[in-house]
Amino acid sequence: NTVSHHPRLPAAATPLLLIPGQEITTSRGHANVWGDVGWADFRLRGDEDVAQLSAQVAERGGLFSLNHPKNTGHNWEFAIPERFDCLEVWQSAWAYRNWESLALADRLLAEGRRFTFVGGSDRHQPGWPDPDPPFLQVGTPTTWLYLSEWSVPGALDALREGRTCISDSTTWPRLELTVAGGAMGGILTVTEQ
Repeated sequence: NTVSHHPRLPAAATPLLLIPGQEITTSRGHANVWGDVGWADFRLRGDEDVAQLSAQVAERGGLFSLNHPKNTGHNWEFAIPERFDCLEVWQSAWAYRNWESLALADRLLAEGRRFTFVGGSDRHQPGWPDPDPPFLQVGTPTTWLYLSEWSVPGALDALREGRTCISDSTTWPRLELTVAGGAMGGILTVTEQ
C-alpha cells in the first residue's frame, strides 16, 4: 500500500526492468496498480470506491490488475470493476485453487470483457536465510511479456495489449501462439465468407 520504493527503482534496475507498482491490500481482496501514477488510496469500502480507483489509475496512464481472485482467504469480494486491465489467473502453485481464477476469467471473457492474463508468485519476502520450496519461489509462475522496447512504457504497453504468456517458472516451457501472423494479445478480425 505504498509507493515509497519508487524513487529507488532506477538505481536498482540494472540489468532488470523494474515496473513501479503498488499493491492495493484490503480485507475484501487485493489488486495491483502498475505504472508511475503516484499513490493510490487502498482504503476501499465498496464497489464504488473500486470503480473510482480503477478509473483514476487509467486516467493517470497506469494499469489496474485484480490479484488471485479465488477462495484462499484473500479472494476478490468486490464487484469486478468496469475498467481493469489484468487478471491474475495463476498465483503460486497451480494446486492452490488457480482453476477458480481461470473460471472467473473464462466467465468474464464470455461476457465480452477484454483483459490480460497474468501470473505471479506473490512473494513478500526473500527466500533466505531459509530457502523456499520451489513452488513458493519468486518467478513461480512467470509472466512473459512481448516488448516492443526495453522500457517501463514498453512493458506497460505489452500488459495493456495482452502481449503475454505464463509459464510455471522461468525455466519451464511456454506455449506461444500466432494466428495469421498475429502474435498473442493481438486482435484478429474474421469476416464471413
